[in-house]
Amino acid sequence: MFRQLFSPLTMTTLFVAALLVGCTAARMELPANMPASASEMPVEGRKAFKFNEPFSFGSYDIFDVQYGWKVTTAWGMFGFDSSQARQTFEFRMRSKDQEMIANCATGVNRQSIQSSNFLNTGGTMNFELHSSQVFACTFAEKRSGRTRKLVMNQDTQSIVMDGILTNKSLGISVEGTQKLSGTSMPLLDPTGYYFRKAGKLIGSVEVINNGAVWIDSHQSKTVQTALAGASGALLLYQDLK
Repeated sequence: MFRQLFSPLTMTTLFVAALLVGCTAARMELPANMPASASEMPVEGRKAFKFNEPFSFGSYDIFDVQYGWKVTTAWGMFGFDSSQARQTFEFRMRSKDQEMIANCATGVNRQSIQSSNFLNTGGTMNFELHSSQVFACTFAEKRSGRTRKLVMNQDTQSIVMDGILTNKSLGISVEGTQKLSGTSMPLLDPTGYYFRKAGKLIGSVEVINNGAVWIDSHQSKTVQTALAGASGALLLYQDLK
């Protein structure tokens, strides 16, 4: 009788609601092999239903969040046009010694990504697009001029996205998860993403509730900045949904 009354979606919703009522917010399951040098940075200032509000985590500030693109230099270098996406947004990220601008697009047609040679970075990572629609971002650092790309896609039988964060010298895999801490029952939405370099876990971002970011402080500043930018993009993508 119990199984007839409640669908998996209903059960998951009730479980998360129970956590919230019990004053314990649902959290993403953090892998046991997360480096000890990756301390949690809670997201501050992230508000429900306020997509364009600035927020921060650790020493990183996400600001100038807006729908559409005002500055499209990063995309222009790769021959991509905003009309080829379902939704576009832009943000800036500032840390102690760096500032970058990110141009992101949801519902990008796979053919557009491939025809614009977007993934030809000269790097060592290969990534095959499986879904017809993808989420993609470019990041351009103001001071150094370095650029990088985030490309995420979702298999037809999967709820979460997977992808890569890459440029000519950087190859980081991004793995989506539905796992919740304290239970084997997954959420029917992404709870976060894990960042791996050469198979080694180097960071993570939790996208549910207030959110949190973990970045391995033993990584180079370039890698840390890359993970922070990607985390900001994935947090905003979750809010946009």
